[in-house]
Amino acid sequence: MNALGILLHSLKSRGRMSILVLAIGLIGFFFHCRAYNLTQDDAFITFTYARNLAEGEGLVFNEGERVEGYTSFLWTVGMAIPHLIGIDVEATAKALGFTFAAGLFVATLLLSVHIRPTAPPILGDLALLFLAANGALAVWTFSGMETTLFVFLITLGAYQHSRELDRDGRWTALIFGLAALTRPEGIFFFGLTFLHRLGVHLYRRQFIPRDAILWTLPFLGLVLPHFLFRLAYYGYPFPNTFYAKAGATYLHLEHGLKYAEKFTSEYGFWGLLFLIPLIQLIPRRHRIWSSYQALLILGNALYIVAIGGDALMGNRFFLTTLPLIYLALQNAFLQLADLLENRIQRPWRLAVQLCIVAVAAAGIYQTYARARPALRRDVRMNRAHNNSLRELADFINEQISSDRRLVVATSTIGIPAYYTDAYILDLVGLTDRFISHHPQEIEGLEAPFIYRKYNVEYVLDRQPDILFFVTGVKPVHLAEKALFLYPRFRRNYYAHFISDTQPVFLKRPDFDPELSTQRFPRTDFIDYYIRGFNVANGGDAEAALELFRKSIETGPPDFASPYLWIGVLQYKRGKMNDAYQNLSKALEIDPFAVKAHTFLAIIDITYNLFDSALEHARRAAALSPGSHHSQVVLGIALLKNGRPEEAIQPLLKAVDLDGPHALDATSHLGEAFRQIGEIEKSKKAWEIVLSVDPNHPLTRGYISAAAGDQ
Repeated sequence: MNALGILLHSLKSRGRMSILVLAIGLIGFFFHCRAYNLTQDDAFITFTYARNLAEGEGLVFNEGERVEGYTSFLWTVGMAIPHLIGIDVEATAKALGFTFAAGLFVATLLLSVHIRPTAPPILGDLALLFLAANGALAVWTFSGMETTLFVFLITLGAYQHSRELDRDGRWTALIFGLAALTRPEGIFFFGLTFLHRLGVHLYRRQFIPRDAILWTLPFLGLVLPHFLFRLAYYGYPFPNTFYAKAGATYLHLEHGLKYAEKFTSEYGFWGLLFLIPLIQLIPRRHRIWSSYQALLILGNALYIVAIGGDALMGNRFFLTTLPLIYLALQNAFLQLADLLENRIQRPWRLAVQLCIVAVAAAGIYQTYARARPALRRDVRMNRAHNNSLRELADFINEQISSDRRLVVATSTIGIPAYYTDAYILDLVGLTDRFISHHPQEIEGLEAPFIYRKYNVEYVLDRQPDILFFVTGVKPVHLAEKALFLYPRFRRNYYAHFISDTQPVFLKRPDFDPELSTQRFPRTDFIDYYIRGFNVANGGDAEAALELFRKSIETGPPDFASPYLWIGVLQYKRGKMNDAYQNLSKALEIDPFAVKAHTFLAIIDITYNLFDSALEHARRAAALSPGSHHSQVVLGIALLKNGRPEEAIQPLLKAVDLDGPHALDATSHLGEAFRQIGEIEKSKKAWEIVLSVDPNHPLTRGYISAAAGDQ
């Protein structure tokens, strides 16, 4: 009998209520997913492999390089289909994500009906409502990744295993084979399932070695060919991501425990959901199923802690056994109802059931509400992150020429790879074989991240055209921190501002490939530098200044950045002389320090040094033409130098870039138009400013001056 027939047959004992709960759960879950609609950057890694496969380049990330930098063979190959037929891959991935989530709900209901076919209405369907309320599952359903496919296959495999314990069948092994092709952890879950099946048969004295071997054949028939393909095509027995992430350090254990603690506090009712599967081993009824349920839930939890959790948001790895966790909770409610009903007279039983439903409803609401603020914050941050990567991709496309392929080094590789033709060099080695297999180790260099593989000497040897940090000019990963130890980075790259909030490190025009490869011996100056940024963002300028000074004292003499940021902080505090000295020192070390040119131009304007201001402003705008701030300052400098006609273009560009100084730029633009006799354009510009800020002092001053001239 097929799954649909089994479901319909089993539901006769439950009635129409289960179908209604399933429908309500799926509808609610769809809108829950839409509230967190976010495509993960990692999904674009898969899309890049899929596109290259569809275009005949093979399963590769960068053309000509065979590196298995994806974690889902089945999903990656599947994503080649929309590329082949010309439909939007992102929309397709989201649609499939929800389709498999719906399949997950159905598989959970199948399992629920199989375990307790005569469970009372509502109480027997609580797991579906808990799933619908889970924000992490909602986030990952529309993530563009394989998460719901994998959870669906594990849940379906668990259901099939529960049926095959009492009858012959090979579907369990086949389903777990598909799970193993979806994510490598599928092998781990198949191993747990095989051990459980073996234990049950030994307990029942039904173990036959030949049958055990034959039972594994469907799994091996899928997994072994894929393993041989990987070995032949990529040259290694495991995915490159395994080698890039692998490690057995205290930090991995610490991260894993924090990851488990986060899930436990947000969705695990402070550990209760991990205790319930163990408690359910006590009653004899359903003990065989309960032992399997506990084995998968607790085995997955231990595995997650051992590998250090996940670098991505939203408790993704715990979703694998989430349906089983909620089924265990549902069964606990049913057992409680059974216990109370046996002790309470019939007229009161409905009231008891309603009380249990009320407690469950409170738990469902807690599941929905507790993690929601953190999830919404994480989604906002990831959307901003994706927007930054789209901005980076646009910038890369503007730089690409027909002469050669641009090399871009970054630790966030999905969107830049998918939307550009650049060669993307992965700083943490997920898609780079050399870094993952030949990592560099520098004593004293620390970072609180589980991505710990890097080799910056190899990266610098590749002479990337662009280096991009997620956090701007502040390094956070080991791979980013280590760059600052080398003069080949400090002297060959400068902070170019795609926009005022989006810096990249760009190769300098005077790039010198022969610079010393000698590494600076100390590493603490980098930590002082980073802490200076963190403290400054927290509002403590004095502490930030002290940390930047320590960075100067302990760092190499050609490290200009601390001088720059000391100058910026001093300018904001109104200490112009100190600001001027530090900004000038930054330029003495690094003539390409854009922000130093910009702020020195502002200081020069303040002291009526208009020629010097114009020189600095021109340099800043030439180095970072996409910087709104630089264009505003250039426009003002030209205006102060009596060149209103030349000032119009940078001021128009500043208005178009729409940064924080847009109103001032529009006001100066109005003055530039007035000075060249374009009175109507001048009035229109000032009207725009006053419509936003009726008391804008700069505009009011210009209007008063214009009236006085008349």
